[in-house]
Amino acid sequence: MAERARMAREIHDVLAGSLGLLGIQLEVLHTVLADLGDVDSALKLLVELQQTAREGLKETHRAVHGLRSELRPLDQELAALVDRHREVQHTEVTLTVADAPQWPTPETALALVRVTGEALVNAAKHAPHQPITVVLRYESGDVVLTVENPLNDNVSDQRYRTVDGGYGLLGMRERLLPLGGTVIAGARQGRWVVTARVPN
Repeated sequence: MAERARMAREIHDVLAGSLGLLGIQLEVLHTVLADLGDVDSALKLLVELQQTAREGLKETHRAVHGLRSELRPLDQELAALVDRHREVQHTEVTLTVADAPQWPTPETALALVRVTGEALVNAAKHAPHQPITVVLRYESGDVVLTVENPLNDNVSDQRYRTVDGGYGLLGMRERLLPLGGTVIAGARQGRWVVTARVPN
């Protein structure tokens, strides 16, 4: 049962992230074709869509087979995730990683990667092209991950909360709970802030 729950959580997070990005890209593609008639830009977007689909399938395969051994160090996984989001969404994303006294376990690293992915998709959906900052630091024996971006004035806090009607934030919490971790998301001084904290 524990393994089934893990697989369900992994597949949900992977599909939510991949399909969320695909949905955003398809909306842009529709605008480029229907409103602008820009075929060249549409073809470039199709290449990006194909890449997103391929990476989603790869991540789903890893989730199903539990290939944690393939997971790179946490800073490298976050850097790859940020680079991909920057490339696909054409959005400024900065990553800051503090020196680690000891890298977290693969389970903790994977959980933080998934939380980051969920937060990035959330930002892309509700605050497109707003700059995003991702910070990984170590504080009082905990690994602390913070993802934040300016709030879009046209979107309420409730609509902003998750990309899938409420299960995204719940999934983050369920993923961190077995690790003794917590996640908090909310508006703060005109910015949407997601903070995950896990004992290291």
